[in-house]
Order: sequence, then structure tokens, then C-alpha cells
Amino acid sequence: MSSAAQRAEQLALISRLKTTFPEVSEWPMPDEVDSRHYWAYQKTVHDVGGELQVPLPYQNKQEEQWELMTYVLCEVLGWRGIWVSEERRRIGNVDVGRAIYLGLPYYSRWLWAVGRVLIEKGYISWGELTDRLAEVQQRYAGGLNGRLPDAEAKFEGDGSAVRRNTHHREAVGIGDPQIYAGKAGPAKFAVGDRVLVRDLPAMFYTRTPEYCRGAHGVIAEVTYESPAPEDEAWDREDAAPEWFYIVRFKQRDLWDTYTGPATDTLQTEIPERWLQAV
Repeated sequence: MSSAAQRAEQLALISRLKTTFPEVSEWPMPDEVDSRHYWAYQKTVHDVGGELQVPLPYQNKQEEQWELMTYVLCEVLGWRGIWVSEERRRIGNVDVGRAIYLGLPYYSRWLWAVGRVLIEKGYISWGELTDRLAEVQQRYAGGLNGRLPDAEAKFEGDGSAVRRNTHHREAVGIGDPQIYAGKAGPAKFAVGDRVLVRDLPAMFYTRTPEYCRGAHGVIAEVTYESPAPEDEAWDREDAAPEWFYIVRFKQRDLWDTYTGPATDTLQTEIPERWLQAV
């Protein structure tokens, strides 16, 4: 049980989080938000390339036990037809808001995705998950004290009636994206073609970085056929595959303040729908 002072302290901590422009009030009136502000608010939270940030040291950190177990759990959910990886990325990296995306460790967001998808698809209820969390909290009320948590299954379920996608069966022995080979038709672009990245509205989800939208580049490699992430992320098994390309850009064409050598380049992978010929 928490005291009034403890609750006030926690609320004061939460109130320090800010996710709005300082010149725009929270819960703004429509005439306070122009189109540039609107599209800034629509930007997916994981698309942070090019945003202002202080230099940070690179740390090759080893995963902790709970992080390894989270990775295994998410892989098993994919192998058993509960979700596809792009769906997990959307739920764990995008549909969380900037506070959670920037504030929680990487694998914490994966766990967030597990809970969200299991509830949204009707595999468990919110009450079942909450009761289980409370049970585990009580089990380790005194802290782990150097121990590893014990995996104690509540019961062994019958998986025969569980709704699953077909992807985990169709890709067995073939792999993803190899299962889509030959399904997208002829590639629209070839290595060496100059292309323009379309500046499409990118609401809800995308993996095409904002920093290259509207920029000119060159096709460096024609990679594979697969549904575009904007469709695959929504569990659309009927989404049409399309070609993906590695596009090479000159750094000075991407960054207005770039002062490095003129030969410096950057490469990123982009689906065909985002590209047009120059």
C-alpha cells in the first residue's frame, strides 16, 4: 500500500515528461496546430534518424537473463503463428508513444508487445495478465537477491484450438523472405538506376526513414521480394509482395550541414512503393 506522499511523489515524476511542442498547449484547439505541426505529431516514434542528439559512446553491452528470455519468448510466438516479426516491431516500437519508446529499455518494449498482442488477439484477458503479474510480484516481493526467477507454469494448455497465421507453416524449410520469391513480378528498378524517394504520408507505421524522403539516390542492390512493412505490420497475410532495394545516397545530399568528404555515402533498404524513377 502506498501513502499519499508516495503517490504525490510518483505523480510529480510523471508530470515532468513532456511530449508536446512548447509553443503549443496540451490538448490544443484546432487553430493552434498548423499542417507542419500535424505531420510532426503523426511521425512514428521509432523513426529517429537525423534528430538532434548529443554524442553517445558505443557500448557493446551483453544481454541480461531477462532480455535473453524475452527474445526467446518473442521468437517462439513467431514460430508458432501468433504474430510476424514486423507486427511485433509495430506493437513494441511504434504503438507505444515517445515516452515509452525513449524511456524504456529495448527488450522492455518487446515484453510490452507480448502483452498487447496476446490481449488484442484474445489469447488472454487483461484480468488474467494482471492477476499473473500481481502473483509474480508477490512471489519476489523481497527482490531476487542474485537469484534467477523461476519459470512456474500455471497450467499446461491445449493449443489445438489456438488461432494462428499460416506464415509459420508456409515458411518452414524455406525461410522469410524466400517464400515470396517470384511473386512480385519484374523489378521496376535495376542496379545503377537513379531514383527519388517519395515523400508519402507515413502515418501509423513505416520503415522508410524520414531523412531520405524527397532525396535522390542510386539503386545499389535489388534484394528480395516481400510484403511492404506498412502492410505486414498489420497482420495482413494477403498483402501483395513487392521488391525491396538497397538505395545509396550521398551524405551531402541528405544532411544540409554535412562537412565530410564528397564521396561519403549512406545506404538503406526501401520497398518499391516508396521509389520513383528520376
